[in-house]
Amino acid sequence: MPGKWQLHGTKITNNMVGGHRKSAMGAITIDGAGTIPIYENPKIREGKKAGYNRTNIFKRSEPVRLWVGSTAMTLDVEIKYTLPHMVTLGGAGIVQSAVEAARKSVEPRGKKGPGVARLTMYGALVKYPPCIITDYELDASYDQGAYGHDSRVIILRLKMEEYHGLD
Repeated sequence: MPGKWQLHGTKITNNMVGGHRKSAMGAITIDGAGTIPIYENPKIREGKKAGYNRTNIFKRSEPVRLWVGSTAMTLDVEIKYTLPHMVTLGGAGIVQSAVEAARKSVEPRGKKGPGVARLTMYGALVKYPPCIITDYELDASYDQGAYGHDSRVIILRLKMEEYHGLD
């Protein structure tokens, strides 16, 4: 089965094994907590809201609006780890380390402040600012998968917010 070919310098290499990526396509690096690798296409939702003050003017149908700032950008990242992919990469240790990093990212760190997370997608045109992880969810439905009682898909959802603190 032909894989997707990637160009690395002048050497062309096949980056697929059995239809699954064998190297990370991105990662979330969290200060003091670890790294969460991304192997399959993640869902990344980005949002930000503008803030306006409205002032009604006598005998005008539309109020005057004054822009007063905006909220911090939010990122909602959904990362999937499939069982065949974990088998190809050598086991569930990859997922366990990602879950541990997510758990540690929301724990209090005392005077150190929040752990700064950096989302990097290798080769992507979009750059993301440093963020803090405000929430995480782990969804592992144990539905008698292809390999006994293991889950077929483990989904890790991270809610992140743009961080303007010192880096």
